[in-house]
Amino acid sequence: MPFADGQFDLVWCSEVIEHLENPQHCIDEFRRITRSGGRIIMTTPNSRAWFFRLFALFGLPPQRLQRDDHIHFFGLKDIRNIAPGADIYGYFPYILIKRTIRSGLDWLTPTFVIIINQ
Repeated sequence: MPFADGQFDLVWCSEVIEHLENPQHCIDEFRRITRSGGRIIMTTPNSRAWFFRLFALFGLPPQRLQRDDHIHFFGLKDIRNIAPGADIYGYFPYILIKRTIRSGLDWLTPTFVIIINQ
């Protein structure tokens, strides 16, 4: 990225890293350009959410259900590997209950919210 080290207080990246050949490199660049005390916030689909698991039982894996330009299909373990030490949240966006969650992420939330504090 053509930015100086520590140039930004906040980097926001929503629904992008699943499209990149090397999401780890992108996150490393985000860390580089974010100042000490700054924050990186990213979102990405959870390809291990319960409904993707259900569809997989019928021969429809996330690779067939999500956009054709998705290269990566992340689960919680994958997110922890590419963003170690990040705070990871999800949300429970169902009809009667809508709230932010921190447990059951790998199967409840359709989207991961990843927060890296520098």
